[in-house]
Amino acid sequence: MSSGNSFFSKLEALQAKNKSHLMVGIDPRVPSDSEAFLKSEWVRLGVYQYLKQFVKSIVDACRGEAASVKMQSAFFEMHGVDGVRALLEGVEFIHDRGMLVLLDAKRGDIATTMEAYYKASFDQLKADALTVQLYMGTDVLKPFFDSGFWKNYGVYVVLYSSNPSAKELQRQTLLSGKSFLGHFTEAISACCQGDVDKLKSVGYVVGATNPVESWASLGLEKSSLLLPGVGAQGGSITKKTFEHCYGPSTSVPVSRGLLAGTGSADSWEHFQAQVKKNAKSLKAKIGYCF
Repeated sequence: MSSGNSFFSKLEALQAKNKSHLMVGIDPRVPSDSEAFLKSEWVRLGVYQYLKQFVKSIVDACRGEAASVKMQSAFFEMHGVDGVRALLEGVEFIHDRGMLVLLDAKRGDIATTMEAYYKASFDQLKADALTVQLYMGTDVLKPFFDSGFWKNYGVYVVLYSSNPSAKELQRQTLLSGKSFLGHFTEAISACCQGDVDKLKSVGYVVGATNPVESWASLGLEKSSLLLPGVGAQGGSITKKTFEHCYGPSTSVPVSRGLLAGTGSADSWEHFQAQVKKNAKSLKAKIGYCF
């Protein structure tokens, strides 16, 4: 087990404690008419209080079943000040429950703008890690390293995402003959300038909807991966997946799958009990490999 105060060191320790690779995904949508209780609570409580209760119920249900929570920033930001306030207080609540927070915002811009995004995510919103994408190149990562954020926080680089159209770019071969994916894994390593600790502060998003064979040659075996797409997107995690990705802090985020069956809930207690049941089932299905 790695040591230190870095995000991935802390994540590894918490996952070992819970014997779980499950990461709780929270991306609250406006309840539909078929979700009678939740829809009535949306109206009764208002956006801010509803989002607070939604986050609290899911986190308390999953405590002990997962080490971390992925907060999908867009589903909070879309509600303006109330949503951002609920996001900020949600992060605080998650920390109070002894879990880590990944802010899923997929930021990616020139270095000066990225510096502001990192400060917003880590200093203001108090997230422990942030998802980023490298369409702008490895300049996206330079402020993360230059500012020293890498010592206490983490970034997950979107490498091979779970959406079907990812192949339009991510599966292409460059003129050099190198794959798009291979180019970026090498460029990220070069960006760290041989500093192993810096490289350990970087994780990679690899969709579980993609065949293992399509990414297993990238040399990620000891990297911390985020494997989305399990559940609603049809992806799956098998023993073969972990054979090609044995980074000890690898996580499998699940959002909609945690909410299965909650549409019929008639109280927050009933809602929380169903989420707890789903979390236990997902934890067992994913397994723990270290």
